[in-house]
Amino acid sequence: MAKKIIRAAAVQVKSIETSVEETIFRAVKLAKKAAEKEVDIICLPEHWLPEKVIPAPMSPLPGLQSLAEEYGVAVVGGAFYERVKGVVRLSSPVIGDDGEIVGRQFKVHLFRFEGKHAKPGNSYPVFQL
Repeated sequence: MAKKIIRAAAVQVKSIETSVEETIFRAVKLAKKAAEKEVDIICLPEHWLPEKVIPAPMSPLPGLQSLAEEYGVAVVGGAFYERVKGVVRLSSPVIGDDGEIVGRQFKVHLFRFEGKHAKPGNSYPVFQL
């Protein structure tokens, strides 16, 4: 059986503290550059969105989902504060190559100030991509 090589790209996004919208735009633009190199998975970092308002007033998910679907690439959305089922979590959404959210990993071990803003996760799910 032949082994499949998986190509992953780490996208480093600098948060623009004054603009969530601009930060999301830049992240999607960088992820698109990675997708054009025919990678299989794109990973964003933890805390890449400005955190003055928790959760952020707009979600990066629509842009990342569109990119995933357009390029047929999986995206691990880093980790950002997100309200899920009424609870704020430090959430890392996993988006399949069809643009659908496969699941979310909620950070289990919150560090320093994170516990003031979010509830911890309690599991380590595995996602099929």
